[in-house]
Amino acid sequence: MTDNTNYASGATVTVWANTFTAPDGMDFNGWNTSADGSGTYYDAGDTFSITENTTLYAQWITSGCRSVAFSSMGLSNGTNLSGTLIRISSAITVTFNKASGGTAPAYYTSGTSIRAYAKNTFTISTSGSNITSILLTFGSSDGSNDITASTGTYSDGMWVGSASSVTFTVGGESGHRRIASIRACTGGIILLYNANGGTGTMIDTNNPYTSGSTVTTMTNDFTAPTDMEFGGWNTAADGSGDYYAEGE
Repeated sequence: MTDNTNYASGATVTVWANTFTAPDGMDFNGWNTSADGSGTYYDAGDTFSITENTTLYAQWITSGCRSVAFSSMGLSNGTNLSGTLIRISSAITVTFNKASGGTAPAYYTSGTSIRAYAKNTFTISTSGSNITSILLTFGSSDGSNDITASTGTYSDGMWVGSASSVTFTVGGESGHRRIASIRACTGGIILLYNANGGTGTMIDTNNPYTSGSTVTTMTNDFTAPTDMEFGGWNTAADGSGDYYAEGE
């Protein structure tokens, strides 16, 4: 795809719709001025003022997934986002909300993220198929407040489950978390790890997978039951299924 228009510096450009063929198992997820997605994001139909030769790189995401990086939204430093609905896709939204008596969530250029303060909540909802996984990424100098989810299983930035709406709550009495981006998926194949009598939480942050993907099993992080040791993974709770060692 090449726009052969001879633009003058400062001219307004309308971003084209994608006509590239997506890689297997991937969907188009907008344009970016950097191949790795760290630059300025544009949707088809967006406009911008062109001042130099510019390349827009197609962004690809696992089929059924959509993401938003808050640094690409053009938000001003300190923008109060309490109650503001942000679209991750046409069907998936996120809304940040201020706790009663607390500090309002806001976007800051330091850390290029939304600061969700203690007791703030943010709700990710869909009007389509249920959400099956959510990945939160955090900005620099992120805080240490716990984050809990209203349903499903959450650990270290990754949520898995099946819900039309998930509300996350930032714990603590002070402090904040810096939410840099959110990826929400309504499809794909989810790999779950079950403690099967042990305790703890393990989530594969590579979820969701596409059919035929190669998976490397995780190292066990569950706490074993009393007087027991970890003996590998199995697709059946009673050990009658397929066996996998750690890292296999």
